[in-house]
Amino acid sequence: MKKRVGLLEIAKLANVSLGTVDRAIHNRGRIGEDTRKRVLSVAKQLGYKPNLAARALSRGPNSISVAVCIPREIRYYFDELREGILDEARHFEHLGLQVEYSAIERLGVGEAAAVQASIEREPQALIIVPGDTEGITPLINEAERRNIRVVCLDSDAPSSRRTTAVCVDAEVGGKLAAELLGRFVPAGSGVAVVTGDLHTEDHRRRVAGFTDLFQRICPEGHVVEVIEDHESEDESFQKCCRMLQTRKTIAGLYVSTANCLPVCRAVTALGLSPRVKLIASDLFLEMMPYFDMGVIAASIYARPFAQGRMAVRLIVEHLLYGRRIRSKYYVPPQVVTRSTMHLFREARSQRKDHEAGGE
Repeated sequence: MKKRVGLLEIAKLANVSLGTVDRAIHNRGRIGEDTRKRVLSVAKQLGYKPNLAARALSRGPNSISVAVCIPREIRYYFDELREGILDEARHFEHLGLQVEYSAIERLGVGEAAAVQASIEREPQALIIVPGDTEGITPLINEAERRNIRVVCLDSDAPSSRRTTAVCVDAEVGGKLAAELLGRFVPAGSGVAVVTGDLHTEDHRRRVAGFTDLFQRICPEGHVVEVIEDHESEDESFQKCCRMLQTRKTIAGLYVSTANCLPVCRAVTALGLSPRVKLIASDLFLEMMPYFDMGVIAASIYARPFAQGRMAVRLIVEHLLYGRRIRSKYYVPPQVVTRSTMHLFREARSQRKDHEAGGE
C-alpha cells in the first residue's frame, strides 16, 4: 500500500518550514510567489492530498492546547523567548492551536505553583523554563504520566522524564566565553564569573564549562570568584562592586546570564572599563551603549526567539503529524561584537520600537 504523503515530506523536499507549506497549500497568510510555486510543485509531484490538515480542522477549536510557563524577569531575554513562542503559534492557529501563557516572577520563583496549575488544566503540551531543577522534576514527571508532553526551554531538567529540551548547549556557551576572554586578558590573569543560581542546570553548566577551559586558554589564568546574583539587578550591582573593590587585580568578567547591565554599571562606576574585559550573554537594546563604550568586549547570544519558535514547531509536528521528537535540540550560539550587534534581530526590532516611541 502506498504511503500517504504529508506536509512534513513536502517541507523537507521544498526546503521550507511546515508553516510555509501550510500557508502555500491553503493560501493563508503572506508568502513569496516563488516559494508558493515551489511548494505547490513539490506537493503535486508527490501526489499530496490534504487529508491530515482536514482531519486537524475537523477536531474543532481546542484540538491542540499548549501551556507555557516562563519567567517575566529578566524581561530583555524572556520577552524574546515568549515572542518566539507566540510568533510560531500564530502559524498554526487555523489548526486549533491555543497557547495559554502563565508568567512566573523570576527563574525558579513561583514556578512550581504555576506548573502545577498548568498540569491541572490538562493541556496536551507544556513548555517551561526550569529554574529549580530538583524541585520541578517531580512535576515534570507527573505531567508526563498524564500524557502531557513537556518541553524544557532555554535550560534543562535532565534527570526528569521530559519529552525534550530546546536550548543552547550551556557547557559549550561557557567554553566559548572562556576562549574569548582567555585571549583578551594577559597570561596569569584572575577573572570572575557572574551567574544567576548554581541550582539551575543551565547556569551551573555554563560556569563549569568556562572554568574548565579558561585555565587552559589563558596560561596560569584562574577564576577567583563566582557570584550568584539570583537574576536581581540590585544584588548583582552590589556584589560586583564589592568584589571589584576587593579584588583589584581582576582582569576580566564573564556574565553567564542576560543580567549584564548591573555588572556593566559597576565596572563603569568604578572606572574600570579600560582595564577589565567583559564577556556578556545575549543581546538587547540596553546593551548597545556598553558595546559602543567598549565595556562589553563580546556577548554569547543564545537566540531566544529561535528557541521559542522551535519548541512550538516540535510540539505541533509531534501532536498533529506524529513526528518523532529527539530528547534534546541544541540551538547554536552566536558571538556578538560591537561591529556586528546591529545585524541581529533583537537589536533591530527593539531599536525600531524605541524610535517609534519617540524616546
